[in-house]
Amino acid sequence: MRKKPICSANPSYRLGEIRLNGLKTLNESFVRRRLLIHTDEQYRASQIEAARKDLLSVGVFTQVSAALDPAPDASGRVPLTFTFRERRPHAVGLTGAYSSDLGTSVGVSWPKREITGKADSLTLSANVINLGGGTATNGIGYDLDGKYLIPDWKTRDQSLQVELEALRQSLQAQLGNGSATAQGVTPENDPGSSLGLAYQFEY
Repeated sequence: MRKKPICSANPSYRLGEIRLNGLKTLNESFVRRRLLIHTDEQYRASQIEAARKDLLSVGVFTQVSAALDPAPDASGRVPLTFTFRERRPHAVGLTGAYSSDLGTSVGVSWPKREITGKADSLTLSANVINLGGGTATNGIGYDLDGKYLIPDWKTRDQSLQVELEALRQSLQAQLGNGSATAQGVTPENDPGSSLGLAYQFEY
């Protein structure tokens, strides 16, 4: 059935049933709680577009479209359909960086999206740091990190993030070992130089 663009409806209409198509791993209940518009509200194209952009901003969709039915339903309201394309649930990221004070680092990350169907995600990463060539380092270190993120935890736009990190970094001025992030030491009046590369593959 051919749908109308959201700008073509009579502005006096009210919204009818709101349908959600294309959800695979994300729970429909999460999307409905996130929606900025509701059935029986006055039709406004600007509010529908705002709701579409808000759903896209959650970060779990690559595409969100909105379309009205070509005619009102039996009660005179116009049904609205959102169609989603979800991001792939996994990704592998590779990073590499060099700075004149901290030397070379390489790392890998593995994000897993949609753990429970509520747009939550788990990201694990491992980095080998201070591989050599830095003016402020004394040896090779590591940075292991795990983050679990729950968006819209208690209220809208309130996120809960739990993070665990293990870090070892040996610098000329200090030795870091634990969860505190050590800062690099750069000689005064030396701005230093840096270079970074990153690649991510979703599957």
